[in-house]
Amino acid sequence: MNESKATRYQRLRRRATNAGWVMAGLMLSLLTFTPGARWLRDGAWQFASGLPPAPAAIVALGCFLMAVLLLWEMASLPGVLYLALVVDSAYGRTEGNVEGAILAQLQAALLALPAVLLSGAVVAASVQIAGPWWWMLAGVTLSVALMFVLHGGPGLFSRMAAVQPVSRPPLAARLRQLAARVRVPVAGIDEWNVGDAA
Repeated sequence: MNESKATRYQRLRRRATNAGWVMAGLMLSLLTFTPGARWLRDGAWQFASGLPPAPAAIVALGCFLMAVLLLWEMASLPGVLYLALVVDSAYGRTEGNVEGAILAQLQAALLALPAVLLSGAVVAASVQIAGPWWWMLAGVTLSVALMFVLHGGPGLFSRMAAVQPVSRPPLAARLRQLAARVRVPVAGIDEWNVGDAA
């Protein structure tokens, strides 16, 4: 079977990305089924031990979640480095520098941090409010929050830079057809101009 260079690149890229997800999932499993999560919890409480009870709980939760996020990013880093140094470099997408890959991973972690902290706070509050039914309250709350993000996100991004209708009408038509095929309503298809790509 002959496959194009682009198809081969996308296949290798998917494999590298999936490998990163698998490594991060294994790390979470390791935390779950070993004393690792307890050690992180105890360390977070020790860090917040000098504070009054309510602020100590908030700080300990934040420290625990940041530690888990850091471990997640470290576990997925080999996949990111393989993608940048081997796959992207082989196909002329980057110069294959480690610093750029690590910086991109740090930026991803910083973008994920607010969502992780908010989700953790929702789960912790749900445990306090709903007791054994915490999972239902947390699930509904996080689902509603995700719905607002998915509907409000495009509007927020459109205010961060110049937006204009897509300059290639055939592309816009194909995107509308794709959206119709998966039954997703589309209000408009715009380009987000963030500056010149050098």
